Amino acid sequence: MPYYSVLCVCLDELALREGGHSWISVIRVSSCYIVRNPVFFCWHRQPFDGDGMVAKFDFSEGENSIRFSNKIILTKHLQEELDAGKALYSSAFSSGNPLKDGGRLFALPFSLDFKNVANTGVVKWGGKLWALWEGGPPHRICPDSLDTEGIDELGRLLSGDQPFAAHYRIMEESGEQVLINFGAGQKGLDLELKIWEFDKNMQPTKERVIERKKKAFAFLHDFVVTENYYVFHMNPLYLDLKKVASEFLLGKCPIAQCLKFNPLEKGTWLLVPRDASKDVMEIEAPVSQFVFHHGNAYEENGKLTVDSVALDSFDFEANMDNVKASYFFNPGPMGRLHRTQIDLKTGKIAQSLVSERGCEFPSIPIKKTGVKHKYIYTACSAVSGRAGWGPNRAVMKSNLEDGSEELFVFGAKKFTGEPIFAPKTNANREDDGYLLVVVYDAEKNSSSLAIMDARNIEKGPVAEIKLPARLPYGLHGSWVQP
Repeated sequence: MPYYSVLCVCLDELALREGGHSWISVIRVSSCYIVRNPVFFCWHRQPFDGDGMVAKFDFSEGENSIRFSNKIILTKHLQEELDAGKALYSSAFSSGNPLKDGGRLFALPFSLDFKNVANTGVVKWGGKLWALWEGGPPHRICPDSLDTEGIDELGRLLSGDQPFAAHYRIMEESGEQVLINFGAGQKGLDLELKIWEFDKNMQPTKERVIERKKKAFAFLHDFVVTENYYVFHMNPLYLDLKKVASEFLLGKCPIAQCLKFNPLEKGTWLLVPRDASKDVMEIEAPVSQFVFHHGNAYEENGKLTVDSVALDSFDFEANMDNVKASYFFNPGPMGRLHRTQIDLKTGKIAQSLVSERGCEFPSIPIKKTGVKHKYIYTACSAVSGRAGWGPNRAVMKSNLEDGSEELFVFGAKKFTGEPIFAPKTNANREDDGYLLVVVYDAEKNSSSLAIMDARNIEKGPVAEIKLPARLPYGLHGSWVQP
């Protein structure tokens, strides 16, 4: 039973290879933003662009024991840069800084070759392990040694630079599990969306391809699936062509900073039938919002319900240098849990706020994917409301039936990652399981894996696996059942 995760790693932390202590199994991925290697600079300190590192907590070695291991994902692009001793590729969220980049006036000007950093998600399926990055194909990783085996085109399904999203869904149907994922590509200013379903051996059983005019920059990062639909939120973004010409092409800013949120435009919900013979539904959202992550969706009584973390706006220029304490006191892009309901006959849509508390990384048990759920777990702010909401220092369990919340705050200087649900053996309730949360202690500059009873998170961790060094802050992880 492993837990895998992808992390954001600094190359000067390669000493953190293996450690040991306590019990369970998880995989997570981080983006290793490069702080300072002899050849690299983290120019704008944007964690989304760090080179990936995979970490593994393996609880299968016996009772009351665990093995921890992690390795940087040695992508082709990263290896080329290490060999050259300098940055060779542009990144989506970071660009060169002429004051730090050897005195060059422009850094990587006219570069349209983006680096596949393999830093966002991770999936183990059919005995194989992949690190995911939504801008290109996945990287195969050895599940045991965590060595990088290279780009995997999945039998030429992803030939070229076909995107394969970092957010997939695993759904149980007729006693079998199905892996569902998508790739959001571009044809000029148009969106080309490909959706696949895979059997237990990672063989594709379904493929849908749809296009949407002038939606290339809708930023489809995540999706959800129900019995009959794949569900996406297309964000109200546009490409600032003036900034592209005057800054991006000269290497003065990354391409992401040319994406602008339009508060005067509402986003769109895209409902793609899993049955290819049926028509796609496109429904205007009730308000202008930006959505990174969804928790779950299901159909009931002719309505489709989606739970998502939505922000009132989003600024792609925010990074680790310019986000100050005041960011958390002013009205701004705070994510909150919302519920959207769509009448599948009339197209009527309504939205309600589930919680005032700032949160991210919504999580549910895999068994509830695409069916009605009662709970959602999120990493969240210790403070409810907008005033002083702050980064995630707590974990929240939201009861979607009665509106109640359970909360555990780890501490003033402890910061939480994505909560991953691991079901108990023979679980008979939705919340029979554990939450696995990587916690960073800023005061001690150390990390741990907190294990919480999902039925009583207010009690705090029932076990904690302390690591011998800081684990770089991560993005998404995966619990792997034996």
